[in-house]
Amino acid sequence: MAGWFEAEDFYGPVSIYATIKKKNTHNQNILVVGPWLHGGWGYMDGDELGDIKFDQKTGVYYREKVEFPFLIYHLKGEGELDLPEALVFETGANEWRSYDQWPPKGTTEKRIVNKR
Repeated sequence: MAGWFEAEDFYGPVSIYATIKKKNTHNQNILVVGPWLHGGWGYMDGDELGDIKFDQKTGVYYREKVEFPFLIYHLKGEGELDLPEALVFETGANEWRSYDQWPPKGTTEKRIVNKR
């Protein structure tokens, strides 16, 4: 779980995902990234952040369509769970994108260098 506008620690959730993926291959490991502040997925509607509008309630979507089904499936053994490897909200397009791996196929790492 990570938020694009995370001021505390965006690196943490992504590195935890990568470590679990590498060292505990038998676990169901899912990465979710939305347009939230620190912990925003748990309490924000997620349809806006300041003057930025996302055209949908991303926090509500996450809680109802991802978190709740995940917990019911794993804690109660009920329902079905059909989540992608990575579910990422693409700001600008204002859409959730599903990927079968993270980083997505066809992407390349690029370093950003400050040339001041």
